[in-house]
Amino acid sequence: MNMEKFVQLDPSKHKQQFIDLNIEHLGWIVSEMLKQYQLDIVSITGFTVEEYVQMNYLNFINSYKDQGILYIIEIDDKVIGMGGIRKIDDDVCEIKRMYIKPEFRGLGFGKELFQKLIEKAITFGYTIIRLETQIFMNTAHHIYRSYGFRERDRYPGFEGLEQMLPYTIFMEKEL
Repeated sequence: MNMEKFVQLDPSKHKQQFIDLNIEHLGWIVSEMLKQYQLDIVSITGFTVEEYVQMNYLNFINSYKDQGILYIIEIDDKVIGMGGIRKIDDDVCEIKRMYIKPEFRGLGFGKELFQKLIEKAITFGYTIIRLETQIFMNTAHHIYRSYGFRERDRYPGFEGLEQMLPYTIFMEKEL
């Protein structure tokens, strides 16, 4: 009886789930960057994915506190994904940390979460919503474009390494 729910992240309740999802999400990106582009992010940074997530956990959480929100998706009390929006400035927000575990992809959870984040951005009063994605994330690009997102130049707040820029797509949509 798949009972799905989108839950606002509560750091006191969901800390380990959030850390685990970030390790899985960023680990997947690091793995794909190495496999597809021979870009060894771990060697460049000197940190494992686990070390990076542990060091930056509070920064991740704090970036959603001011007119932002972070959701986790649960099915039958199992955490299967996450995503959030964070404030860039008074009129602009950014979608971050969109991730659905591989075994739950293709079932509509990503689209549903994406729609929920857009609706929340409108509720917060944002007029522009942005995101960054990697060029290998073709399914995500299709979803973003179907919602009216268009490519644009790099914007402030890029969390990746400069070496990742050739493999990064920046997008935005006016709300």
